[in-house]
Amino acid sequence: MGNAKLYYYPDGSAGKLEVVNLGGPLTELSWRPARNRVSAVSYAGSMSSQNMGGSVYVRVVLERFTGLTAAGKKLAADLESLMAHLGAGNAVAVTADSDNDWAAYASGSLAQGDTRVPTGGQFLSWASGTVAGGERVMVHGGWPTSRRESIEFSSLNSTNEITLARGLRYSYPDGPVLVHHRDFWVGLRLPQDQLGQHIVVGANRRSYTLDMELFMDWGAVASWAPQDEGFNDDDDVGGRTFDSPTRPSTGGGGAVDGGPGPWSRGGVDLSGWEDFDPADVTVLGSGS
Repeated sequence: MGNAKLYYYPDGSAGKLEVVNLGGPLTELSWRPARNRVSAVSYAGSMSSQNMGGSVYVRVVLERFTGLTAAGKKLAADLESLMAHLGAGNAVAVTADSDNDWAAYASGSLAQGDTRVPTGGQFLSWASGTVAGGERVMVHGGWPTSRRESIEFSSLNSTNEITLARGLRYSYPDGPVLVHHRDFWVGLRLPQDQLGQHIVVGANRRSYTLDMELFMDWGAVASWAPQDEGFNDDDDVGGRTFDSPTRPSTGGGGAVDGGPGPWSRGGVDLSGWEDFDPADVTVLGSGS
């Protein structure tokens, strides 16, 4: 079993990878959903929603590690130094166990019930972890449906095809689709509302606690996907192209490839959204 670690490039990807070894297991590594959705309710009581994608927040906690040993003092200094990187809006990766540092992009779209997921293999040159049978992986779909699920992993063959212990709960029409060990997260940034707060708090330097909640930047994660992973449309993000539906004109339109767009997803037709009279709807959470 490996240690919990944080990874980042202080001078960008062309520089040296910095590794913060947390010296053992984390107290907590958990996630909660972040969804960008606008909903409106008509006088007749029906609700229409515009789904504008989503991501996750990942909480990282290491409680009360010692500040009295050389290793503890070094760890506190490493985490204090990491604040400059996070405060500038740069990304980090985190793992609860470095033996599980594994993430790959699916090769093409996935359908509900699929138990086999072809991938391009580990996409990070510096990661050498893997996933064992019986462990769980996270499956993240692309914008705007932004579907995700936690599912039990069975095996990985020599061609980098994953076999799952059960079929996928969802279809993943939007890409890229990222599959990763549930204890390994990439593309994490410090949200703006946490600027000015220290991620590591000391108790008279005798002990320290690391506590931070980071946002998974899906735009960055999508931009790292290979161009041949099956969602190669016309949008170019960071040198990568992937499926990215755009807002259609009144009465129709859809994704950049001509397929159905997000304004008619989930059985809700919002193609005429711009024709709504604000007086005809009540926006949830507005208090009116």
